[in-house]
Amino acid sequence: MAQVARRRRSAGNGLLIAVLVLAVLATVPIPIRTRMRAAFMPGEAPATLDTPEQVADYIVPLCLPAFTQTGKLYDYPSKSLLSFRPPSA
Repeated sequence: MAQVARRRRSAGNGLLIAVLVLAVLATVPIPIRTRMRAAFMPGEAPATLDTPEQVADYIVPLCLPAFTQTGKLYDYPSKSLLSFRPPSA
């Protein structure tokens, strides 16, 4: 997910400067109850999976301008933001 916001601010000399703010957030892929998944996973019990609406309740707020964190990993199963670990040396 990427969120882009454009803001204008004064440079103090009568000029307006456009500032581009980019927030990046990755999500852990999860199984979601959809017709496509049901077609490719026929033995799976659909009732055990969250619906797209249930997932959206948690994902949409992360896309709103009020969400300002960046460089995080959203782990849907635990409903938490995680920090990336640097590669081990």
